[in-house]
Amino acid sequence: MNQNRSRRYLVALLNFIIFAFLLLAHYSGAFHISAIRANPVTLIPFLVAFSFFNEEWASAITGMTVGIFMDCTVTRFSFFNTVVIMLIGLFSSLIVRHLFNNNLRSAIALSLISTFFYFVVRWILFHAVGGSIEDSIFYLMYYALPSVIYTTLFVIPFYYLQKKFYEIKIG
Repeated sequence: MNQNRSRRYLVALLNFIIFAFLLLAHYSGAFHISAIRANPVTLIPFLVAFSFFNEEWASAITGMTVGIFMDCTVTRFSFFNTVVIMLIGLFSSLIVRHLFNNNLRSAIALSLISTFFYFVVRWILFHAVGGSIEDSIFYLMYYALPSVIYTTLFVIPFYYLQKKFYEIKIG
């Protein structure tokens, strides 16, 4: 029992460190992993991979916490990231428990769906309403779509990393 608790604390600490690093890397500008027009949001595939191995409540709370920190970096008052990232964490975990198998193909599919959801909701709220049609379509086709595909690729190493975390033996 004590070994299981120690493993859970170690895995939680490792996940916290990786979430913090990804958040800092995304918003600090210290690391640029953009490709042409695609700017990945690596927190989404890491949250999806995290959701594959955790309960629904843990995934939702983690998504909400990550979303709050993401919202703290924007200049306008918005809870967009808090709500959307929390929903991604919750529904990813629910879908894995009840619909998908726990394998890499499911992780890729779920990451693609989650990232697509994030960018479409972002497009609807911030670009489709109030702007010109040309700017709206430009954002969707030349920024959001490549970002969805590029972001989804990050789930592959994150899935295997999470799988290794939950195979750690202590003692």
